[in-house]
Amino acid sequence: MAAYRTYLLDGDEHVRQVIEKEIVNDRAALRGALKLAAKHAAVEVWQGSRLVIRVGAEFSLEPREHPYGVSISSSEEPLSAANTWAAL
Repeated sequence: MAAYRTYLLDGDEHVRQVIEKEIVNDRAALRGALKLAAKHAAVEVWQGSRLVIRVGAEFSLEPREHPYGVSISSSEEPLSAANTWAAL
């Protein structure tokens, strides 16, 4: 048994839930991810720093349209601890 972490993601790549669980092996983790993928945009299973599997929507860094019409661009300055604190 090994420790695995499963991330359930929505369509905007936001983590909606994290499940930490001891699982027998990668094959069992894959079976669990396939079951969860039916209810989530994407599911990622990690064992430590190793990505075991990603099931569902393809990951993309391309700009996309926000559901409320606000453009989301990868050229915007990313948030960091330094500029977040500076904004406060």
